[in-house]
Amino acid sequence: MNMFAIDIGNTSTTCGLFYDNKLLSKSVFKKNDPFSVLSYMRANKSGALAVISSVDPSQTERLVKLLKKNSFKSKVISHNNCGLLMDVESTKEVGIDRVCNSYAAKELYKLPCLVIDFGTATTYDVINKDKIFIGGAIAPGIEVSSENLISKAALLNKVTYEIPKHVIGKNTLTNLQSGIVLGAVDSIDGMVKRIKKEIIENENLKIILTGGFSRIISPIIKFNHEINLDLTLMGINLIYLNENKTK
Repeated sequence: MNMFAIDIGNTSTTCGLFYDNKLLSKSVFKKNDPFSVLSYMRANKSGALAVISSVDPSQTERLVKLLKKNSFKSKVISHNNCGLLMDVESTKEVGIDRVCNSYAAKELYKLPCLVIDFGTATTYDVINKDKIFIGGAIAPGIEVSSENLISKAALLNKVTYEIPKHVIGKNTLTNLQSGIVLGAVDSIDGMVKRIKKEIIENENLKIILTGGFSRIISPIIKFNHEINLDLTLMGINLIYLNENKTK
């Protein structure tokens, strides 16, 4: 069966069209633009169901109402129907995007596994060998940190995110690239080391990178890893397939 997986994030909405486990197409829109999502679904008329992961309840409500008005069925993933076992103090505090990432990781990769998602926030999600999400960490995203710095410093301009050739920059741009990109990489390397210390069988830890900055920083990350830019969409699809399999 064909299905639209929709990931409403903090800054954008990503839509993917699936046929069973195969992602046929994908598109990214502004978060507050549900009409573009509707247009995407209309252009890919091979499916009538939208399964939604969202970290913004107001945008979820807008989209669900719009889809219903245009004869599209929708289903919103929640902590009650996600099918992910979690060993945390409050499951409701875990973002649904992190739930979808963790679900995909436990179904697609060798465990234990660490998912690092580079979005508005940089999140670290740990899934143990028993397929249980055991927690993680949340840090400011690379772009958010950069934009916050530039917005508060009158003489700094928006930076292009590239790996500088040298740590010691010779102009404002390379100074910023060094501090932002290389600084982020060292922070990530440090977090991974700390996380490994708390995981049993950490030598077998599988590390997955997802989110827009994955490809930028991947070449200089010091630990072995794999990139999966569609992990969240895959998680949405797998949660839906698993729920319908058990009915």
